[in-house]
Amino acid sequence: MTLRRSAVAFSAFFIRAHKLSEMTRVTIEQDREGRRLGFLFHNNADDPDCLIVSGDGGSVRSNRNNGGRSVQTSILMRQPWIKAILANRSNRRFIPYKESHLWVIDLGPGFEVEVKDASEVPTEVTGVYRYLDGEEVTYIGRGRLRERIQQAHRETWQFDRIQYSPMNDREAEQRWEQILLEEYEMKHGRLPRENRVRGYLPAPAPEEG
Repeated sequence: MTLRRSAVAFSAFFIRAHKLSEMTRVTIEQDREGRRLGFLFHNNADDPDCLIVSGDGGSVRSNRNNGGRSVQTSILMRQPWIKAILANRSNRRFIPYKESHLWVIDLGPGFEVEVKDASEVPTEVTGVYRYLDGEEVTYIGRGRLRERIQQAHRETWQFDRIQYSPMNDREAEQRWEQILLEEYEMKHGRLPRENRVRGYLPAPAPEEG
């Protein structure tokens, strides 16, 4: 699946592989805290929340219908937590997986909120956040943001802004912190300079016997 500025596109391979070519409607379910979108394909035109499925040529330069499909949804794409993902063209493609009756894609944190100081963060917000010094990401973390940012040992850190995604979902926060740290390490060969460990590590299961 590909997210565009005003639409969601489904590849011809995906449509064929899952026998969705006869479906004329899609209803999109949002999981903002988990940073996910779910897609229900159906033919129920009476669903007030459904979107009409149309042919998609797969390229802005071609009007040829190659078997792909798309739905127009500019309002959805303007939501800050989704719009932030679209800012990076390399982040717009996703591999969907089936979960119950939905096809789901994981968007992940878009770091759509930016602050200069902990006082700008609501006290109750939890999520995934990062420190930046210029364009360098110097720390990736999760949890109750204001408490973490105000920790005394961070007063010596060099940074000019903090970006975060409110999530309020502990399991999702732990998972995305781990994913983002692993991606950073793969790209740079090291962790961000203020990260000492690779995020949340679950406790090992007790041995039997």
